[in-house]
Amino acid sequence: MRFRLTLAVLLWGTALSATSHPDSLFQAANAFYAEGNYDAAIALYDSLLQQGWEAPELHYNLGNAWFRKQRLGPAILHYERGLLLAPGDADLRHNLAVARSHCQDDFGTLSEFFLHRIWRSLLEALRADTWALIGLGLFWLGAAGWVLWLLGPSRIWRKRGFLAGSALLLLSVLPFSLAASRAALERHSGAGIILVESVPLRSSPDEISQTVVLLHEGTRVRLLSELGEWRKVRLSDGREGWLPQGTFEEI
Repeated sequence: MRFRLTLAVLLWGTALSATSHPDSLFQAANAFYAEGNYDAAIALYDSLLQQGWEAPELHYNLGNAWFRKQRLGPAILHYERGLLLAPGDADLRHNLAVARSHCQDDFGTLSEFFLHRIWRSLLEALRADTWALIGLGLFWLGAAGWVLWLLGPSRIWRKRGFLAGSALLLLSVLPFSLAASRAALERHSGAGIILVESVPLRSSPDEISQTVVLLHEGTRVRLLSELGEWRKVRLSDGREGWLPQGTFEEI
């Protein structure tokens, strides 16, 4: 057992020192994962993140490695981060749902206004750059309609150009707004995942205050404010409380 562990460490060190190319490191990490050496795979995946290499497949594989180690917190954290980069990825969504189904906490959600629910669904559907491209497409089509209004060969064509152009220009406001909101979400999600096995959610920022509820690894919280070494968070059911710094990590 000691020989196998030493050999794995040597192989990991060789892979890390022999090449700094992200693709090579990624393939080496995948090889460790396929062998069931999840610790070595995680170490290489993390080294890629430290080099600034971000990709949905990297977070997907890292989440899978943590899930294999039965660590729901880091697994869910990386699935969520992968979805920020690729919101339409079916594999990430599926594995996130599977990981969440193993979580001990299930607080449900507050009912929300249907327009807010539609907006959130649209926001989670595409990346910011995709929404921006859609907005630009609608904008230029609207501009073309106005050109037709100004230079059309007949009155009816000018009227059609004005109506279509105006409608498309107004419609372009929606994807531009979604792009701005999505970009803000990608920079700072405001949500975090509990990484420790369990932690009490306190009613005030101290160790002797009343416990609101005991939270477990993998639970999602929303960061509201900070006070020294404490963080105020909100649960999906609307309850609020304080957690010590370091018990969760922001997505």
